[in-house]
Amino acid sequence: MPTPIPDNKFEQVIAERYLFAPFANESTAWPVLNNIQNAWQTAPLPRYHFQAAEGVWLLTQSINRVQEDLGARGWLYFAADSGLHGLDLSTFMINPFLNEINVSVSSLAWSSKRQTIFAGTETKLWIHSYGVGNEGWRFEHIKGLIDAPITSLVYNDVQDKLWIGQSTGITLLLPIIMPTGHLHWFFSRLAGQISNPGSDIGHLPFSNITTLSVSQSTLPDRRVWLGAVRGVMRFDPNSSDINAWRVFNSARYMPNRESLVNVSSLAVLSCRSDASPNLGSAAVAITSKGLAVLRFEMWTLAQKADHFQMLVDQPGRHDKNGFVSDCSMSSWGDGRTCIKESDDNDGEWTSMYLASQVFRYAVTQDTRVKAQAWRHFEAMELLNKVTGSLLTTRTFTGN
Repeated sequence: MPTPIPDNKFEQVIAERYLFAPFANESTAWPVLNNIQNAWQTAPLPRYHFQAAEGVWLLTQSINRVQEDLGARGWLYFAADSGLHGLDLSTFMINPFLNEINVSVSSLAWSSKRQTIFAGTETKLWIHSYGVGNEGWRFEHIKGLIDAPITSLVYNDVQDKLWIGQSTGITLLLPIIMPTGHLHWFFSRLAGQISNPGSDIGHLPFSNITTLSVSQSTLPDRRVWLGAVRGVMRFDPNSSDINAWRVFNSARYMPNRESLVNVSSLAVLSCRSDASPNLGSAAVAITSKGLAVLRFEMWTLAQKADHFQMLVDQPGRHDKNGFVSDCSMSSWGDGRTCIKESDDNDGEWTSMYLASQVFRYAVTQDTRVKAQAWRHFEAMELLNKVTGSLLTTRTFTGN
């Protein structure tokens, strides 16, 4: 009887890469966005989208609703090269140079929970509290508690922390309510290791942070996404220490051959609460050469095994005379241009694959798996027979 395979599900990443028109020659494996020369910013519309099908996201509300939202009382803040400006949404009057901030503002963040606005510049982090009893502006100097000019800010209300991105890494700003009821903030540093003063997070994979993002879902989400010169990272405090960080870099995930991809913008899309549990979130990253879409789904181990088995079984890919052979590609990174060649490691790859198929048959009792395993075994047997001795050759080039 086949052995039942546990149906536990694990997160699986599906990476889709798209090239901007000027970089069409980077790889024939990736679609080209022929009408796009470059892009600087990607942003989700909070609560206005859901995943309708695999890889497809749809708007579910009319644009009129967005315009109605703008009519509510409040402020809209603008970060510009010239300074920090505000739009009073009750009068639609522009208020330039808020708090006399007249230098380039690199990033803005907002905490609805703490009723605080944060603005980052090359020399200061500005903090504007507008809650009753805590009103006022203050700032922290760069090269004081913050190590380098601010490249990006994001506030995670579930973590209740401000993440401050810099070329040197991440600084965290955390709130504390004093006995008087006043709101104060304290800093900690996130670096390669857990470091003083006071950070409860460590092991930052890369520095040179370029952008930060969080999910705009109405559901609580503690994860923070980081864009950097070398790719995308995700921090999940709900995971174990060893799994808290995930890194998505190189051509496996990014539309760049080189490891330096320069992520300029990140948007996180989350499915609706009533969507299938198999459909997870997605992240969209703009790099120097294109667009990376990272989709996250929940797969069983059987689903994952079937996916990779499909790659091995593709005609013209790896099977050569029963050996699992190397695949040289005439076009970089494009598996469709595979050229099968004999290789010194044919015996090694085939023996490892054969062992996996023995276990596969033991679990599934599938006669097709057994037949395939015997075919690869006969190829390995041939490596011994052709020598006419106890020695085994590395490969066989016969037709």
